[in-house]
Amino acid sequence: MRRFAALYRELDRSTATGDKRAALVAYFRDAPPADAAWALHLLSGGKISGAGRKIAASGELRAWAGEVAGLPGWLVDDSYAQVGDLAETVTLLLDDPPDAGADVPLSEWIERRLLPLANAAPEVRRAAVTAAWRSLCFDERLAFNKLLTGSLRVGVSQRLVQQALAELSGVDIARIAQRMLGAWMPDADWMAHLLDPESAPATASSPIRSSLPRRWRPHRRAWARSTSGCWNGSGTASACS
Repeated sequence: MRRFAALYRELDRSTATGDKRAALVAYFRDAPPADAAWALHLLSGGKISGAGRKIAASGELRAWAGEVAGLPGWLVDDSYAQVGDLAETVTLLLDDPPDAGADVPLSEWIERRLLPLANAAPEVRRAAVTAAWRSLCFDERLAFNKLLTGSLRVGVSQRLVQQALAELSGVDIARIAQRMLGAWMPDADWMAHLLDPESAPATASSPIRSSLPRRWRPHRRAWARSTSGCWNGSGTASACS
């Protein structure tokens, strides 16, 4: 998560297109393929909640943040009204942990910790989310909250992400755009296919196989059934010290 949080911070603070593209190239070059695939999904406008997959509603996040921070509900609501962004508000209200914990990959956060929570009992979702808050430093906590709220807006367009991938891989940008059409699942196999100069398009007879752990695949299939869980060719889309 730290690498993705650092990318989010850099993209959010930069106003130059060239700087944003350079940050994307550096991230996709160094990130593990599964993390890179999820980052591509998120930066392309994809979300991990919605369409029947409830992880945390806005009211729940405000209530849980107030409980963790020891603040009354009215103060949390007033803070939200002033900041204007729920993910940022919650991040600001909570303290950093005394020590930075282990760096959990972005793909593990999404596949093994967040997606299995969808539509779970409120007490289960609350316990998981508040435990995450207590383990994450500011930049990671902000990225995590952005995942929960689906508000990952950093001025990065689909075209800019494709330009970065083309620059990194040497694959023509038109081919990358073509491969991103239709429905796809963000995993390591898909990322390898996308950036392989010799890769042929996936077909019904030769699909891209998933490298996800078998125990997670039921959550993956449920997620894939939602149209918002797959790239559909439209839309636009910081770290502990």
